[in-house]
Amino acid sequence: MNRLEAIGERRAVSVARVVAFELLGRWRRGGAYADELLEEVLSRQTLARQDAGLIQELFYGVLRRKLYLDFLMDRFARQGRRSLPGAVQDIFRLSLYSLLYLSGVPDYATLDEACRLARKHAGARWVRPVNGILRQAQRRREALPGIPGPPDSPGHLSLRYSLPEWLVRRFLKQFGLAQTKAIGEWALARPPLTIRVNARRISREALLARFAGAGVNAEAHPDSPAAIRLLSGGPLAQWPGFAEGLWQVQDASAQRIAPLLDVKPGQQV
Repeated sequence: MNRLEAIGERRAVSVARVVAFELLGRWRRGGAYADELLEEVLSRQTLARQDAGLIQELFYGVLRRKLYLDFLMDRFARQGRRSLPGAVQDIFRLSLYSLLYLSGVPDYATLDEACRLARKHAGARWVRPVNGILRQAQRRREALPGIPGPPDSPGHLSLRYSLPEWLVRRFLKQFGLAQTKAIGEWALARPPLTIRVNARRISREALLARFAGAGVNAEAHPDSPAAIRLLSGGPLAQWPGFAEGLWQVQDASAQRIAPLLDVKPGQQV
């Protein structure tokens, strides 16, 4: 057994990466929506908030950029993505996303854990190819393979924004190039989670203080006096005030509707 093949014998892969890998596999095989899969895992497992946040970032991040990650996999794998087992494809998607978009995760950890996942879920013979391809991606991170086609063509925009080409064509026809690009940028952005404070039981300032005391990154939303934008990830049920009914998930735009009705005591809506 050489050094690469021995990877995986020393310690276990991190909980967050294992769970994200398993989620990708379940999503790839079909049968459930991504949010349902994530909620199921986060609700039934006892996870540290940091692990839960990383699981969410890895899983949703890979799905947001899947078409582009698959394009890179086709360029880096000698015989293309379709020559690889499904588990190896998921390892590459997970690892490429980590290398390219997660500055807080060291490269050595990403490569090491990818090799150990490959050994366990695809067999020892895949350890060396996984290590080699990821190191190639690591070296070329600042000069990745260019997306083919004119920059404003549907095929190019599809890979750039990881949107199906048929959908890009529809957007271009309906909204034009500038708006299509804006939609693409929005689709790639990490969506913030907004909650509505139960003002009858706690003030927004008091709830923000409780979040800060628990290490939850949150800020007042500028568009609604009862809205808070949560910047941390993790199981909602573990956050302060959830079990007490002090807040609920609601988009800021939706929170602006009720005040416009000017409902009076005794009225029903």
